[in-house]
Amino acid sequence: MPGKYLCQATRKECHRLDTSGVPVSSIAQLLGISRSTAHRHANATGSAADKPKSGRPSKLAKPLRRAVRRSAKNGQSTVSIAKRLSIRHGVAVHWTTVGRVLKQSRNPLEYLPVIRGRRLSPVNIQKRVAFCQQQQMMNWARVIFMDSKFLYVYRDQAKRWLFRWQDPHKREVIPQHPNPFVFHVYAAVGMGFKSSLVFVPPTRGEGVDDSRGNTTFKSQHFLGAVEQLQNEIEGGFKGGPGYRVVLDHAKQHTSKVSKAGITHLGLPMLEGFPPQSWDLNAIEVCWAWLDQNLRGHNPRTWGGWKRAINQAWSEVQQSSINKLVKRMPGQVSKVMEAGGKWCKYFP
Repeated sequence: MPGKYLCQATRKECHRLDTSGVPVSSIAQLLGISRSTAHRHANATGSAADKPKSGRPSKLAKPLRRAVRRSAKNGQSTVSIAKRLSIRHGVAVHWTTVGRVLKQSRNPLEYLPVIRGRRLSPVNIQKRVAFCQQQQMMNWARVIFMDSKFLYVYRDQAKRWLFRWQDPHKREVIPQHPNPFVFHVYAAVGMGFKSSLVFVPPTRGEGVDDSRGNTTFKSQHFLGAVEQLQNEIEGGFKGGPGYRVVLDHAKQHTSKVSKAGITHLGLPMLEGFPPQSWDLNAIEVCWAWLDQNLRGHNPRTWGGWKRAINQAWSEVQQSSINKLVKRMPGQVSKVMEAGGKWCKYFP
């Protein structure tokens, strides 16, 4: 049975009297406590402050605590978790208790804003540094950059304005387009070279019978685009037959069918190009220029959008592409200096 609670002031006085040389029996008589209690607190060497109490036993056993943690990591709120515990397990806990369990676990969780974006993995950071070290003496004028681009376009009756002068009593409601047109294109660029756009599925009409463009893009579609681009490269690239092609690590590029097809076509690849290396693939900047050139276009039909996309690609200047290729040695050096982290093409 627990003993009688002794306040902090009495414990301090007991210790003070003991250090002053007062006998334990006299301390007990002066403070009105038992001799054993006076002896215990007189000889105490630690702090006289109150020690934390154990509190009542937790309502949540370890299996339920693990379930709470899993539910929280899956995106459920503390309120919904508490409700779930009450319905499924018959355990009535407040949502603040759920939050306390999450914060006091072995690996505590915090309620933080979601990071929306791409994160560079540590493994790929090492691969990027190793690749840049190997390619310091690379002649980038003999490299072809190849990639694909998805475009989701639709007629915007607001003409892309976010704010507009309007009558507050007769505000116009602009309906959203329910089915945007989907375009998927491949292209290749290099020093003194820019290919045409190769439209592939799910672009409507490019091997797609369904008018809504529900055909899945597969490896054979990729190989068809590569073969067409290879013919353009060999017929128009002035860098000679010793060129190398850069391709990212998209699934359609790294499948067994795609690798076997690239080998069969004899496409010379730049080996060791690391994943998550958009800043080392010059065509990524060309796609940004394509998006910029599409601003202001607002066709009504699928055919009108296709013509607009081809026109926007034709407006990407070859001189600008050449400047990108000339920047590649400096870009490689910047990535090395940054320890493999992403770097902008332009400061």
